[in-house]
Amino acid sequence: MTRLAASYLSGTCRIAAVVITAVTVSLVASSAASAAGHSKDGILLAQNSNTGGATGNAGGTSSGSGNDGGTNAGTGATMAPAENSSAVAMKSLSAASKDYVEKAAMTDRFEIMSSKLALKQSKNADIKKFAQQMISDHGKSTAQLKSVIRKDKLDVKPPMKLDDEHAKLYKQLQGTKGADFDKLYAKIQTEGHEEALRLHQTYAETGDQPDLQAFAGDVSKVVETHLAHITAINKALH
Repeated sequence: MTRLAASYLSGTCRIAAVVITAVTVSLVASSAASAAGHSKDGILLAQNSNTGGATGNAGGTSSGSGNDGGTNAGTGATMAPAENSSAVAMKSLSAASKDYVEKAAMTDRFEIMSSKLALKQSKNADIKKFAQQMISDHGKSTAQLKSVIRKDKLDVKPPMKLDDEHAKLYKQLQGTKGADFDKLYAKIQTEGHEEALRLHQTYAETGDQPDLQAFAGDVSKVVETHLAHITAINKALH
């Protein structure tokens, strides 16, 4: 009986030892697995952290690019005034100077147009000679006036067509032939040159733009010669 009990107890101890060993092994394995899991999670977290940092940096770069874009936009905004400042700044004229330029240009235009008509419709040698001189001289004065306007950057544009007064005179000439045309042309040219001479002389003395004043003084001398010539022709025809 005693041996049986002792044998039973010995077997029980061995079983207990086996169970304890198995449990110990299981616990060790579980701990190892847990440690591995934590290590893996740590690696993943580190990777995510690095990725997040990179993303943040990339975002910072994008933000920087945005700033560059803002800088570029700012630069564009800065450049716009520079472009405007490079545009030609025109000089404003007084009412008197603007009126002078417009009337001087209108006179030239009418003299040229009416004289071209005279070359076609007149048979009078003196009229034709005078008309040719008008086309040449007033063509030159027109070019000189435009040159002054460009050089001084004057804010004025010479008229591109006849005004109502001169258009009416031109129409009268168109409807006249032969000797009547010669008389009418000579009369209109005489009156026109008297008016032109007053215009140029007045501005040469009282104008407020030096280059225009010089132009007016030079043209006055030419117009004075024209007036003497056409006055003699006009007297001969009447």
